[in-house]
Amino acid sequence: MGESRSYAVRPHPNNAARTDMTDLFWVYLSPSNLFLHGLKNGDACQFETARGALCSAIVFDNPKLQDSVVQTSKTFQGLYSIKLGDRISVHSSQNPIVNAQDIVLRETSQTEGHKWLTDYDRHFWAWILEDTLQRAVYLCPGLPFDKIEARRQKRSFQIIRINGSSDLTVYRFIPEMNVKIHIENGNLKDDTSSTAIRDALRIPSDGIAGLDRQLAQINLRLTSYDEHPPAIDFPRGYSKRRGGIVICGPSGTGKTLILNEIAKLSWRRVVYLDDHDHYQRPSDRADFVRKAFANARREQPSVIIIRRLEAIAGRSNPDNSSAINMTSLLTSQLDALDGTKVLVIAETNNITSVDDEVRKLGRLDFEVEMTVPDSKSRKEILRLASGLPKNSTSALFDNIGNRTHGYVGADLFKLFWQATDNARGRILANQEQHPGKDDGATELTEVQEITEEDLSNAMVEIRPSAMREVFLETPKVRWDDICGQHHVKRSLKQAIEWPFKVMAMIHAHDLFN
Repeated sequence: MGESRSYAVRPHPNNAARTDMTDLFWVYLSPSNLFLHGLKNGDACQFETARGALCSAIVFDNPKLQDSVVQTSKTFQGLYSIKLGDRISVHSSQNPIVNAQDIVLRETSQTEGHKWLTDYDRHFWAWILEDTLQRAVYLCPGLPFDKIEARRQKRSFQIIRINGSSDLTVYRFIPEMNVKIHIENGNLKDDTSSTAIRDALRIPSDGIAGLDRQLAQINLRLTSYDEHPPAIDFPRGYSKRRGGIVICGPSGTGKTLILNEIAKLSWRRVVYLDDHDHYQRPSDRADFVRKAFANARREQPSVIIIRRLEAIAGRSNPDNSSAINMTSLLTSQLDALDGTKVLVIAETNNITSVDDEVRKLGRLDFEVEMTVPDSKSRKEILRLASGLPKNSTSALFDNIGNRTHGYVGADLFKLFWQATDNARGRILANQEQHPGKDDGATELTEVQEITEEDLSNAMVEIRPSAMREVFLETPKVRWDDICGQHHVKRSLKQAIEWPFKVMAMIHAHDLFN
């Protein structure tokens, strides 16, 4: 029943403009196609465009319609940037249409000499618009309402948010719900809250230690997503299409830190794909991924952050007719980003566990390796953990940095915290033995109170992550467990056992003589 099939877009059967826009989100399929997708008249569904954008709609049947086409209204096509002749595919929606509770509109009138609404007038026009919204029944952010007439004036408005969201999701207007309607100021030229990108997309390196090379690689890649990128002529064979980024490396090396810093930049939209596994049904997970990419394409420049990439596009993912291939879905969504300013950045502990299809050119093809820090990087991380500038000088941390082979960034922060606890315990014990006159509490966590002994004792308790797989353990394999290889056993015994036996015999002879 959930078969995927594409249809050519055709004009609405009632192509005449309607003032109430009741059938704006109505789409028409042939009765056989409704049955094919397990739908019936009035059901909510989703259409996916060739570029991967999702469109919410209400489906009805048209017996006169061919099986290869779908009919949509002109306003619907403009809202979702669909052209006649484009092909879109149908996905049955498992989620019911949500009722609108809070609607925010903005005036879009742009006539010469136009005066924007005052605070008092906005309340009046919100009351006027309530009747228009009620007659529309189904609403969506971005939906325009042109030339609404009142007080001998004609003004145009557009829905900005519904229930606090700007996603192109369809909501139902029910008058009994006491829906709140608010009109924002339409004059946004001097509005400081505008989402215009003013700052360049760059990760500052001041608060990040030991990752200068990785930051330089990522920041160079981010220049392609600036609102006004540098005007540089590239070679003729250079492709402007750039794929996404995969940050790979052991745990504790700073992958999450980089993702958090990227999310703080001046994007218009930040979309996370790290909670996709909350959906148990494959169809729900697929809808979640499609919606995430559609939201990112709607507000550019934007970034899609994927944690645990192997959970979506791992090599072990099933690829059969009874399950949705998430790897195939992700690759199709990545391919649809061609020509957009949508950055996809993912992280994984083991890049070899990610499907090769995702790592092809133009997809997630740029890999940034987060290695175990060297001596110089460890010194910078220790200084940063202690509150000092990472480029400052400290003989104490330089010495410990040389000794902490195998420690990653997270280990070094734990090491400093453990050393701080050791210093606190040492000073408290000293105060109990030699109480002061005021017998009061004293600040004990200053950097100056931490000694090399505190750090050395902490190294005994904090094991380096890169060495956790190394164990010095006596093997439980006996000679009787090894079959064959008699000449090898005899050679090993002669080389290892015989010298000890001869020395033992000589030592015993000396004792008794």
